[in-house]
Amino acid sequence: MSLRSRALWGITFALVVLFVMVGIPSTAFADSMSTTLGVGNDTSMSGSVPPTGITSIANGNGYYGPYATVDLLLGNGSNGVANGAIRVTVNVASGYGMFGSQGAFAFNLANGLTAADVNIAFGTAGYASAGAGQMSAFGKFEYTISDGNAPGHTGPGALVFTLAKNTGTFSSVNDIVELSTGTAAGGYGNFAIKIGKLDPATGNTSFVANITNADGSITQGTGFARDGSGPKPVPEPTSLLMLGSGLLLAPLARKLLRRR
Repeated sequence: MSLRSRALWGITFALVVLFVMVGIPSTAFADSMSTTLGVGNDTSMSGSVPPTGITSIANGNGYYGPYATVDLLLGNGSNGVANGAIRVTVNVASGYGMFGSQGAFAFNLANGLTAADVNIAFGTAGYASAGAGQMSAFGKFEYTISDGNAPGHTGPGALVFTLAKNTGTFSSVNDIVELSTGTAAGGYGNFAIKIGKLDPATGNTSFVANITNADGSITQGTGFARDGSGPKPVPEPTSLLMLGSGLLLAPLARKLLRRR
């Protein structure tokens, strides 16, 4: 076997090993996702236009997002989350408050899971499980969380909770990423939130009151929002390793093939 042939076989073997490594579950790195809740429940703002640089739809009342982000982290026993559990962190944007006695935050369960298959532990006070529910124009969600406190929670970590399966463990954060169902005139979402614009005139201790627009329509200081195109997965190091190695080895392989 020529030197070139041996080199090609070596490159092929290295790429195969990398693919196998990616396919083997690793407890060293966490499965994670992050998504933005920036789609409000109003598509016609009665003449209102978003501020320069803002492209999200208003929350029904002339207040534009993004309103919150949702971070998901699969536990591996060494990243602060129990192995096979999923920690959910909702970060509410400055100037907004998350609230709702019949659903402040909502999500779904995928892969055949139901609410009876999981248990929830809250890391922030003031919340309670509220069962399935409709989130305004964004459809029905399998799991909602209520917050009866007004004006709700705001800022980083406004809501933190951990989900665990009653039997077995979660294999991926995708186990709680699924679109809502039913009637959803405002579009379906994986996550939804009830949001209010905090009133700086009161020191942000209440929501902005109803206001009358120039055309006579009434808007309120509260509304709903959902995520847009879906959560963005965070690449694991093994995937990045495979991609980088492939980019490095591909030119060498092409060079050797041209010499044959």
